[in-house]
Amino acid sequence: MAEAVLKKLAPLAAEQLGYLWGLRSEISKLERTVSSIKAVLLDAEEQSSHNHQVQHWLGQLKEVLYDVDDLLDDLATEAVRKQQMDGNCVANEVHLFFSGSNQIVYGLEMARAIKEVQSKLDEIAMVKERFKFKMHSMEQAVAVGDWRRTDSSVPDAVVGREEDKWKLIDMVRLSNYKEKVAVIPIVGIGGLGKTTLAQLLYNDDKVKSHFELKLWVCVSENFDPSFLIRKVLESATKKEVSKDLEANTVKELLHEAIKDKRFLLVLDDVWNEDREKWARFKNMLSSGAREGSKIVVTTRIQIVADIMATETIVPHELQGLSKAESWTLFEKLAFRGGATSSPNYVEIGKEIVGKCRGVPLAIRTMGGLLYFKDTEQEWESVKNKQLLGFGLDGKENAILATLRVSYNNLPSNLKRCFAYCGLFPKDHKIEVKRLVQLWMAQGYVESSQSSFLDDVGVEYFKSLLHRSFFQEATKDKWGNIEYCKMHDLMHDLAMEVSGKETIVLNICNSIDSNRIRHVSIGDSTEPWNSDRRLFFPNFLVKATKLRTYMNLAGENIYWKGGVDEKIFTTMTGMRTLSPNREERKIMPHNIRKLKHLRYLDLSFNGTIVLPEEITCLVNLQVLKLYGCAVLQKLPRGFGKLSNLLYLNLQECTSVLPQGLLPHLTCLESLSIGRCNDFTTLSPAVIQHLTSLQRLELSSCPCLASWKGGYDHGGDEKKNKMTMMPICALPYLHSLRFFNLPKLVHLPEWLRHSSNLQKLQMNDCVALKGLPEWLTKLAALKSLEVSLCGDLSTRCRGQTALDWPNIAQIPNIEVDDRVIQKDGCYLGLDQGQGEDYSEDEDDDDEEEESTPDTLANGIARLTCSLFRRCFLC
Repeated sequence: MAEAVLKKLAPLAAEQLGYLWGLRSEISKLERTVSSIKAVLLDAEEQSSHNHQVQHWLGQLKEVLYDVDDLLDDLATEAVRKQQMDGNCVANEVHLFFSGSNQIVYGLEMARAIKEVQSKLDEIAMVKERFKFKMHSMEQAVAVGDWRRTDSSVPDAVVGREEDKWKLIDMVRLSNYKEKVAVIPIVGIGGLGKTTLAQLLYNDDKVKSHFELKLWVCVSENFDPSFLIRKVLESATKKEVSKDLEANTVKELLHEAIKDKRFLLVLDDVWNEDREKWARFKNMLSSGAREGSKIVVTTRIQIVADIMATETIVPHELQGLSKAESWTLFEKLAFRGGATSSPNYVEIGKEIVGKCRGVPLAIRTMGGLLYFKDTEQEWESVKNKQLLGFGLDGKENAILATLRVSYNNLPSNLKRCFAYCGLFPKDHKIEVKRLVQLWMAQGYVESSQSSFLDDVGVEYFKSLLHRSFFQEATKDKWGNIEYCKMHDLMHDLAMEVSGKETIVLNICNSIDSNRIRHVSIGDSTEPWNSDRRLFFPNFLVKATKLRTYMNLAGENIYWKGGVDEKIFTTMTGMRTLSPNREERKIMPHNIRKLKHLRYLDLSFNGTIVLPEEITCLVNLQVLKLYGCAVLQKLPRGFGKLSNLLYLNLQECTSVLPQGLLPHLTCLESLSIGRCNDFTTLSPAVIQHLTSLQRLELSSCPCLASWKGGYDHGGDEKKNKMTMMPICALPYLHSLRFFNLPKLVHLPEWLRHSSNLQKLQMNDCVALKGLPEWLTKLAALKSLEVSLCGDLSTRCRGQTALDWPNIAQIPNIEVDDRVIQKDGCYLGLDQGQGEDYSEDEDDDDEEEESTPDTLANGIARLTCSLFRRCFLC
């Protein structure tokens, strides 16, 4: 936090902003005080884990730093607003002087506020002398790309679990149990790898062939039989079950899905100790099941395993790894390419591994930490930290102490990012793109001259992923990480290090409204009471320092008695606001008070017109208006949102954004869909969006013209834009057209997008062909054409008309058939039915090798040589 504040203070003290209200000397003094405190923060943070006085001191410091951050943000915001008004000279100056925004009055108020926080900081600086902290230089922020020094972002090797796996395979294939559906528990403390073992079992070929149906449900801490039956049905049918279905209907549908089938069900992470709930769930599941079906349960609690286990089955108690296995795992993670550097590193490493006591999560975390330590001195420093030795007797606080050492060694920017993740409930499926946007909104992602802000945020995520702070990362067909999860112990650590700042509200918990900064409402996996109606937590009205409010439950809950209308007007320091539909109805018209807001999700809002005052949110980076079907127009001053990076206008049927787009020069991602009156996207508009990286246009039935595009079959010279300025989108790397029935050609301005990597065209039936200039887009790595009529035919294979224009693209998919993959031509026969998508449950499964390996290798080599000759 101190690091972030200093980075804001420095330019304020050095540039004209300090002079604007006569505050330069006050700002310089703040900078000196914060710098003196920052020098001892590393030592203070390490001591805080076992010294409550230091912990309290750090808490006080953080509170004041938050106030300083708000003040600085306020100054910067008002400067931007003033700059925007300066363009309209006399009238605006008169308005400013006689309004509440009078600059002289504002300067006096800011001077008084700075003096107050300076006084608090002086007191904190005096107290720090009592603790005799050691002075350290702060660690550098994570370098963009430093995670790439490894071959893969997450080690996929599993060490030391083969014997456990085969024992469990034998148990699930046995059929001489007394019960029709036998239950086999796996029990052990957190971090041992119970879920990993269950996944190995679940994906084994012998298990796949033995069971006709495989089901996976993550249970976590809430064991509600009716809710879990729905989850089992969803796993069986691969479809979402409507929440409006009666419990009996869900039960009948499940019985139909499992009727006469031998199934394997994994219930992951069970905490329930209520025998009656378990009996009710099992009875609902057992009727209709074929004999020989099995339920595998993972749990940390022995009594849970005893309650759930079939009478003749002894729960499988998972043990820690042996010394040799522990070292093998550590060696793969801590050393470059798995090769040790010197005997000294081995000696130090084995001492560290010994303190992990065979717990894979602890070993992975320490290995990920030491991978980034380059000297023996750094390794010695980690070894000498207070790593508490612990046994496998359930004392998980000791594991947290080990994980905290890894946290303490994170750069300050990654510490803030990780702690913020406590905002998500346990076992929540985290969308990585959204997570990065949330980090950006809080100011955790530091700008880089050579990279876009969200790209830097993705690097932060990958760095944390490599260090095992995240797990279960899933990728899209292009290899981009879409979702991830956090291990329960990592979530506990995030909550611990964030103190009382972050909370996930469930059914009835309350909070210390004076300290809270980030609040989320538990997501849809929470088994809310049957009618899903709760009283709104009105104590949040007193949480005036709140920076984040996210309702992850969305429309799955309703508030009895409505929502207090004052709720959002009191939270003037808000950076992130993501309410549900009911809460959006009371969004204030004086929204300009939320001047710090950077992330605003108003999706599915029933408002016809957005208030003009939304244009005062000059810090806004992310605006989501998805599904605002009745929204008629955007405010006239929408172009004032000069810092907007992400704009989603999907399913905004009547919005006409074209005239407003040229002002959004920082925009990096634009998504427009179901805009019925959207007829053209001309180069005159596009040329101003020089920062655009991602563009998606979908379901716009009238979009037909690019005002100067390529018309297949005509004279290409005549088709070149002679009347329009040449439009280049130098950073555009992803472009998607979906369901544009009148689109007949690609835009001519696209030929200048030299960084385009991914091009998708789905359900664009009027598209006639692809231009020759596609061959000049050297960065283009992926082309997808689907349900595009004649165009699909023109791209389907080496004999197709448009193949010469696309042959150089490494990955080509036409109508769900992979025609070319990684530069190797597959043709129609080999590519039929193949796709890039990954089955979430089969992440750990390797591809089956074909019998004729040599023949296949020769075929691949031949097609590669043929392709090279073809391109030449």
